[in-house]
Amino acid sequence: MAPVAAVASVAAVAATTVAVAPTEPEPVAPTPSVVTSAPVSEPVLEPEASTGGLDHLSIIEALSGARLLSEFNEIVGRSAIQTSTIKVQKTERSLMASGEYRGGQTITGTLDGGEHVVTMRFPVSETEFIEGLKVGQVVTSEGKIYRWSGALKQANLECTNARIA
Repeated sequence: MAPVAAVASVAAVAATTVAVAPTEPEPVAPTPSVVTSAPVSEPVLEPEASTGGLDHLSIIEALSGARLLSEFNEIVGRSAIQTSTIKVQKTERSLMASGEYRGGQTITGTLDGGEHVVTMRFPVSETEFIEGLKVGQVVTSEGKIYRWSGALKQANLECTNARIA
């Protein structure tokens, strides 16, 4: 009978061990009342840092005040296609461009009659028109800011539909 008693005592210890084994508390999911009483909202950007619905000049001002690469990228990412003018200072062939802009032309000049110097890159299909421009002419086009040059404090735009203003 000793083997039966030993088996019974091992079974009793195993049953006790199984019942006591979970010593760590189970994670508790938040209740709906906690979630609704403290709603999570996205961070609100200050007006000068926000670029939603702003024109190119306002975006350039926000970029001028940005310090981190992540800030530059966020602001540039919010740029939308809009009509702008540029007073031609010079034209040149677009370098380091891809897609339809590869081999196209770039205009450097002041944006919308302001003080900010920008570049506007145009696709190959507009090369003949851009090459015919003279310094001082004002050109209207549709485009958006695709890059910011922090060293030059200059916005670079990809544009289409160039025409004399």
